[in-house]
Parts: sequence; C-alpha cells; structure tokens
Amino acid sequence: MNNSKFTFIVTPEGKLPLGIAKHLTQILSELAGKKATIELKESKQKRGCNANRYYWGVIVCTVRAFLLEQGQAKSLEDVHEELIAVYSPTIEIIGFDGRGRFVPMRSSKMDKDQFYKYCLNIESALATYGVVLPARDYYND
Repeated sequence: MNNSKFTFIVTPEGKLPLGIAKHLTQILSELAGKKATIELKESKQKRGCNANRYYWGVIVCTVRAFLLEQGQAKSLEDVHEELIAVYSPTIEIIGFDGRGRFVPMRSSKMDKDQFYKYCLNIESALATYGVVLPARDYYND
C-alpha cells in the first residue's frame, strides 16, 4: 500500500466527492486491521515561480538600488529581511512562556494571495518615493 494523497473540493454539503469517497473506502478495506493515519487540511494555492522571480529580480533589486542611491549599501538578503519586517502580514506565535506574540510571516509561508498583497504593499510604498516598477504578470501563473 502506497501513501495516498488527494486534493479535492469538499461538496457544498460538507462531504467528500463521490469518486474520492469510493476510492478511500477501497483503500481503507486494504488497511483493515492495520494502524492508519488520516490528515485533512485546507489546500491553499501556492504562488508560482514567476512571482518569486518578479519579487527577487524586480522588487528586491529595485529596493536595493533605491537604498544604494540613498547611501545605504545592503545585500539582497538584507533588503528582503527589511521588506519582511515592514510589509509582511503578521502571524501570532506562542512562545515558550505560553504568551502570544505577533511576528512577520515569512514569505515562504505565504499563499498566492498573501504574497500578492505583500508585493502590492511594497509597490505602493515605493510609489510614494516616485519609484515605479515594471508591470507584473505573475499573478496568473
């Protein structure tokens, strides 16, 4: 028995689609008497490679060049960290002491829509300094 992974849309009634339900029933019968694990989680659409290329090749490089013009020499990674600190949505984490803290979400954890909004926030901020970025076409990749 191989590991099985299914991606599907739950019906409006909150049920499995018929084909998935039948397939799962078959798999469960093969696992009769054995220990099994089922994990269900919401599947979020990930961003594509074009979004990452646009971010690193256009946004981060443009911000770095802008900062250099202002006399601030920074690496691409340092610029990325600054952008995350200022423009990323925040998430709550629970520390070792049990207290919640809000921290910037890492871009690698953002789904497609969160990353798009993150980039828009940066683009809007740059526009206030007169920096206009090339048109983006990554959203639909």
